[in-house]
Amino acid sequence: MINAMYIREGFRFLNRRINVKLHGRKSFKGNAKEICESIIETCYDNKQKSFRVSPNNYPHYYVRDFSWCTKPLIELGYKEEVLKTLERALEIFSKADAVRVAISNKGVAFNFPNMYAVDSLPLFLRCLRQAKATNLIKKHKQFLNKEINKFYFIVLDKE
Repeated sequence: MINAMYIREGFRFLNRRINVKLHGRKSFKGNAKEICESIIETCYDNKQKSFRVSPNNYPHYYVRDFSWCTKPLIELGYKEEVLKTLERALEIFSKADAVRVAISNKGVAFNFPNMYAVDSLPLFLRCLRQAKATNLIKKHKQFLNKEINKFYFIVLDKE
């Protein structure tokens, strides 16, 4: 059975494709530094208080992609936004009772494909460590420990 979220995503992609064909892609003005800053600011969703991969094709939070950007974003002065992103992700993952691959723009945690992803938890923990998010770690300690134990039993070969 096809998940309704996948159907919505398919229609969203189709709509995006039609809009790009009719109106072109958004461009940014300025020098290289100004363009990069504009792109970063566009990828931060002020309403949801969270970074997303892009405002268009992938308006979701992906653990893997965010883990690549956490340290550079902090170095560029976006630590507050990084912490808000991690806080939102922890709240959503806690409600879903699992760290997953991504969070949709509707706030739904999901794996794609729909199976346990061995990289999500380690990369998410790396983000928390790089952001020095001790308050978030303490607040969600029970959930994080449960996820670490789950990882241990599902992923690691005890022999």
